[in-house]
Amino acid sequence: MINFSTCFISLHKRHWMFSLFICAACSVFAQQDSLTINKAIEIVLDRHPSVIQVQEALAAAQEHSQSLKSAYYPSVNSSVSYAYVGPDQTLTIPGMGSFSLFPQNNYDGHVSVSYTVFDFGKRSTNLETGKVGEASAKDRAQQVKTNLMYQVIHIYSMINLEEKSLRIANEALEELGRHLLVVKKKLETGSATEYDTLKTQVQLTNAMSQKIDIANDMAKQQTILRQLLGFKEGSPLLLKEVIDTLAPQINSDSLVRYALETVRKEAWHYVPRNRHIFKKKA
Repeated sequence: MINFSTCFISLHKRHWMFSLFICAACSVFAQQDSLTINKAIEIVLDRHPSVIQVQEALAAAQEHSQSLKSAYYPSVNSSVSYAYVGPDQTLTIPGMGSFSLFPQNNYDGHVSVSYTVFDFGKRSTNLETGKVGEASAKDRAQQVKTNLMYQVIHIYSMINLEEKSLRIANEALEELGRHLLVVKKKLETGSATEYDTLKTQVQLTNAMSQKIDIANDMAKQQTILRQLLGFKEGSPLLLKEVIDTLAPQINSDSLVRYALETVRKEAWHYVPRNRHIFKKKA
């Protein structure tokens, strides 16, 4: 005899375990697809046109410096020539045979070696000039990379802050919506006035306007970040929170850590319209 209740419980457990497995897999894939600040910096420094340009300029400066060192090496030159002279002129002596007055096939080869012993400091001056150019190219490349790293960290942090502000704005809208319902119920019972309802509606409108401003600012920052990363317009951009990728975890120099600290200090002044929301949540 088949026990249908047992079969149903067994199938229910299997369905629940399968659903749990799917959720866990989706969570893992979501974590893998999220863009960390380290990865964003790596992508920008690898793909950005300005970085490629300064790296090519640095490579050209290094090759120029190496070519200037060749002036300290000896110079070896060689040349080979061939000449055919005709018609053939022969001299015949009876009893001795015939003799050519000159060879028809003439070969001429030369090898020369030269070395500059003294040039009044010309080689050393050129070499120092090349080293200065190479050092300047290195400084320029480092400056471009540092500026790009700071931009990525700044924009990445601002997007994180805007996302948090947007969540807080949504919570504030929900709270104001519930408060408006309470005020309307109080108005029906006579324990509130029309002024209370109007005041709550104005607050709700202002909160909605702030939410729209935050969403627009976040969209602008996301567009700038996509341009830096070389992503297509409208491509998905899932970022991890900056708090999960603090400066000690970044495999870069101290300039990146300094940029992160600077961004955190500037973040409080970046969205002054949301300070009252943060204060309420605190």
